[in-house]
Amino acid sequence: MKFNVSTAFIAVLAACASSVFAQSVDWNSADSQACAQKNWAAIKQQVDVTIAKNWEFLPSFIKDVVKQSGALNADNTLVSNPTGAQLVVLATSFPSGIFNPYANDIVQQCLTATP
Repeated sequence: MKFNVSTAFIAVLAACASSVFAQSVDWNSADSQACAQKNWAAIKQQVDVTIAKNWEFLPSFIKDVVKQSGALNADNTLVSNPTGAQLVVLATSFPSGIFNPYANDIVQQCLTATP
């Protein structure tokens, strides 16, 4: 399959557009962070794929912030056990179509399931 930059660009735009309608998560909330950590394997599985597809298109300042936070491994995949501070960096640094649509959905489900 030949990689087409315009196709990748359209995919990033579509992901960003769909995230506009997603519910927002307060990533500074201890409850949100606990839900993310509890469900991290599912979040990581989805976000790692999205990072891999879009890494070369991200501005260097975003890559630098996320790497400096320690939230990424050397191969640009998410760490296995993020801290609350790292979750905040991921949620606020990546364009919304990369981290938030997946993480927000999973965390919102967890928060609404918690009594």
